[in-house]
Order: sequence, then structure tokens, then C-alpha cells
Amino acid sequence: MKIGFMLEYITHELPCPDEDLKNAALLAKSCGFDSFDFITDVKCDNYIDKAKSFREFFDKNGLKVHQTHAPFNRYNKYGTDDEFRKYLSRAEEVTKILGAKNIVFHVDEYKMKDGEKWDFEKMCAWHKEYMNPFVYQAKKLDINVCIENLFDDRFWGTDERSRFSCDIEEILWFIKSFNADHVKACWDFGHGEIQFWGETFNNFKKVFPYIACTHVHDNFAGYDMHLPPTLGQNDWKKYIDYMKENNYQGVFSLELGHGKVPNEFMPDFLKLAYKMTNYVLSL
Repeated sequence: MKIGFMLEYITHELPCPDEDLKNAALLAKSCGFDSFDFITDVKCDNYIDKAKSFREFFDKNGLKVHQTHAPFNRYNKYGTDDEFRKYLSRAEEVTKILGAKNIVFHVDEYKMKDGEKWDFEKMCAWHKEYMNPFVYQAKKLDINVCIENLFDDRFWGTDERSRFSCDIEEILWFIKSFNADHVKACWDFGHGEIQFWGETFNNFKKVFPYIACTHVHDNFAGYDMHLPPTLGQNDWKKYIDYMKENNYQGVFSLELGHGKVPNEFMPDFLKLAYKMTNYVLSL
């Protein structure tokens, strides 16, 4: 199983200057990583040229992008809904240019209203309609749309459910509703442990036939800590055995906590994270 790495982790600011990201890629390569979860800035007017420049850089240095992550507007960082939809479309274009096969989506853009009750059927229908244009465009671009399992953060200040794709049945419904080979799942190991606790592995197995890519990180005490594997409560051997037995073909892709390690320690930390991940895969 190939190891991947979310490149922006190394940087301490987002968006990050292009040159800093390229230097981060070379640093990661020196520590063992050569395949990245990465996307360029889709808010700038020259987003196409920027993506082409990074693709040329990656190719020249023997690196690749195996997956990207679409922007998400749950926390209102991308302006109006119309503006945000434009960025999602751009993100798929950039994914194709970078040579990645998978783009990961947080399918959770519905904004709960005061006093509103969670309605399974309504939320399924709303999110399918919302994602329809991006599923259609992804088909034309020959890339996969991968829905990520999330956890309910109660962001909208309600005791009700407030976030789609936290429930396994919602994820499965969403994937099956399109009846399309390019609509798949990204399994986030850390999110699963927060949301499902003792049922995490059983839910992982339910989604496994659709999993095309991963977010690999660890945690404990119910916090989304994005730690390297083995530093939390996930039973990694159980997952790795199942993935190997069932011929998982995707990348085991680290998604660690952004900007937590001081620059002077980053090379040593990356080497350790690479070794720890190799260890997990050998269990």
C-alpha cells in the first residue's frame, strides 16, 4: 500500500506562497514521501496557470498528486453560495490538471435554520441536487468524486443533527443514488473514531467497497487531533489487515494537524511520521 501525504501540513499559513509549497514538497520527498494530497489556490484568477506550473514542477521532480480536497464553505470562508460553487467547479478542473484521480468533498453545505429538525430524506435530496453539477463535471473530466465521512460538530448551535455525511446510511445513500462508478468514498479514520466510537470498524466495512482514497490520522478523547497513526486510539492492525485482505488499491494518505510542528523540527518529524506509517502498514 502506497503512503501519501497532505502537503499543506508542512506550511504555517494558508494560502501559502507557491515557492514555499514547492520547497515543502522537496522536503517531504527527502523524508520519504513522493505522492501528495494537494490542491492549488482556486480563488485566484490565474488558477489554471498556477495548476499547470505545479504539475510541471511535480513531474520534473518525480512527484505526483494522488488526490485533492475540494474547498468547503461550512464556516463561511468562501463568500456567497454562488461564489463558492464556482470554486468547487474550479477545484475539479485543477484536480484534472494536477493528474489526480480523486477529489474529496465535504458534502455538508446545508445551513440549519433556528428550530429546524433534521430530516433524512430532505437532507439526502438537497445534497444530491447540490452535488449534481460537480458529479456531472467530474464524469467529463474522468475523475472520481469522493464523499468524506465527517463528524457532527453542532456548528449551527442546535441540539439537532446539523451535518450531512456523518451517518453511514447517508453516505451510502448518496453514493448509490448516482449509480455511477466515479462516485466513491474517502474514509477519514480520525473522523470515524470521533463519530462512531465502538462501531467505527463495522461502519468502515460497510463503506469499504466504495472507498477510493483515505485521510489517515489518529486521535483520542473525542477530539479531531490529526495525530500520526499509533499516537491515538485507532486499532490500526485491524484496519490494515482488512484493507490488505480485500485488496484496497488506493493510497494510505496522511492528513496531519496543520502548522503544529516548528520549522526547525519538521524534517525529523516528517521522517518519523513516514517511519510510523510504514510500521502501521507492516502490522
